[in-house]
Amino acid sequence: SITLKGYNFGEINTGAFVEYGKSNLDGQIIEKNEIGNSTVVIYNINTKAYETFAWGIRNIMGMDFSSEGKLVATVGGMEQRGLRPISNDSDYIYEIQKGVWHGFPDFSGGDPVTSLRFLDKENKPIEFILEKHPSQTPPGPLYQHNKVSALGTIAIDSQGKLGGRDSIYFYDQLDKKIYNYNKFKTSKEYITFGDKSQVESIKILDNKLNILENNQGVLYELKTCENKNNVISLKELFRYLLFIALTLIIMIIILFI
Repeated sequence: SITLKGYNFGEINTGAFVEYGKSNLDGQIIEKNEIGNSTVVIYNINTKAYETFAWGIRNIMGMDFSSEGKLVATVGGMEQRGLRPISNDSDYIYEIQKGVWHGFPDFSGGDPVTSLRFLDKENKPIEFILEKHPSQTPPGPLYQHNKVSALGTIAIDSQGKLGGRDSIYFYDQLDKKIYNYNKFKTSKEYITFGDKSQVESIKILDNKLNILENNQGVLYELKTCENKNNVISLKELFRYLLFIALTLIIMIIILFI
């Protein structure tokens, strides 16, 4: 269960964790349900049983498992809109920990919404919704992106076939790029798509990065080249094209002289 401070929002004073139009009272207790708001539920397809895996987390855009069976997800940050706008937040990649409260609605990226980080241009402070927090130190993210409402699908190279073991590949819906995040905790651009492209899903299957592009309905497959001698660098490719162009020019000159 959670205990609320009694803050209500909008013209009709709608509270948190209740139906639209209903208000919260100071000290109101919201009892635990089988399926709750901002939770991750685990479902057994054989027994049909289900339970809460983790809670206090929302806007999950993609999930995958590491080589150690850890659940990793792209998570959208809080946005500057609605009845409780939050400024200066970012998207994240989290390890979703079983049985753990991850901070929503009063923490994002491991930081309380009351911190200076989330102040808007008017320096208007944000109030906590919960009277009591399940933890004063909810887990922080594995990775913090440079913008909000951007991250989408995710894939983990659990076998290390494309790069390092457990390297993370994730799609930025705004930049139209797939990034790689490695064990050194650094991210870099991996693939860039056209402005109209929209990657719906990425999965690593059969040692390949499978990319489902939704706009044109194309499924791409990327894999590493086993024979490194077959890899052509951009400089080598430019030299090759330049050689072909010069050859064609010489042939044209010979034919017309």
